[in-house]
Amino acid sequence: MCLIIQKPAGKTITMDVIKSAATRNSDGFGIMYEGRFDKWLDIKPDAMKQRIDALQDKEIGVHFRMATDGAINRKMAHPFKLADKSLLMHNGVLGAYRSEKGEKDSDTVKFIKTFVNPHIKKNGVLCPATVSDAAGSSAFLHMTRDGRMERFGGGWCEHYGMHFSNEYAWNAPYRSYYKADSYWKRHDDYSEWENASYGEEDIEDQNYLAGEQLRVILGDWTDQLSPGYSDVSYADQDALDQVYYGTLTMEKFVAQCDAQTLVKLFAILAQEYPLARHI
Repeated sequence: MCLIIQKPAGKTITMDVIKSAATRNSDGFGIMYEGRFDKWLDIKPDAMKQRIDALQDKEIGVHFRMATDGAINRKMAHPFKLADKSLLMHNGVLGAYRSEKGEKDSDTVKFIKTFVNPHIKKNGVLCPATVSDAAGSSAFLHMTRDGRMERFGGGWCEHYGMHFSNEYAWNAPYRSYYKADSYWKRHDDYSEWENASYGEEDIEDQNYLAGEQLRVILGDWTDQLSPGYSDVSYADQDALDQVYYGTLTMEKFVAQCDAQTLVKLFAILAQEYPLARHI
C-alpha cells in the first residue's frame, strides 16, 4: 500500500486524514520540502499533525509507509535521496525488485540503487517517463534540489485541493476503488457470489474491505500467472502484484494488460469461480 500526499502551501491536512492514513500505513512516516526531508518510525498521529502544521505555509510531500517488502525501520521510510541529491517518494509494488529472504532493503531502495541512480548518472537528471516505464503503475513524487515537486506514475487523484497517490489507503471522501453491496461484509465464501445482490450501493469504507478481499482471490491467481508457468509477460505479472497489494485497481489492470493475460485470467476465474462465466 502506502500513501503519498502532495500538499500545496496554505492547505491543511486534517487529523481525520492523518489518522486513517497512519492506521493503514504504520511502518514509517516522512516529509520533504524545499529540498529538505525528515522521517520517523513509531510516530503518533498527533505528532505527525504537529510537524505537518508547522509547515503550513510551504508545499510539502508526505509519505505514510506500509511495508510490503524490506525491513521496517527509519532508513526504509520515504523519501530517499537520489544520486543527484533530489528526493523521491514511491507508492506501489515493484515485483521485479523484490527483496530476497533476509534482505533489509525494500523494493523501492533496490529500484533506486539498480535503476534510478544509474539512469540519473547516465543522463544527468531524472526522466519521469523513463522511471514510470520501468516501474509499471507505481506513483511517484519527486522533489528537485531546488524544492520543485513533480508527480508522475499512476493512481494520483485530487481531494481538498491536494493530490493523493491513491484512494484506498485512507478514508477518501468517496469510494471510487470499488462499489459493492453489504454482501461484502456478510460473507467470506466467494462461491456464494452468484446468489448475491449486486446493487451499486456505496458502503462506508468498502473500498478498503473490498481491496482486502480481492487480495485473497488474487493470491490464487498469482501462482498460476507466474511467468515461470505460463506465457504471461513480466510486466503483467508486476501489474498483477500491484493489484494484489492494492496499489492498482482491477479496472486499470484489465485496461493495460496483454490480451493473452486477460484470456488466461478469465480461464482461471471460470474454473475456480462459477460467477466468472457470466461476466
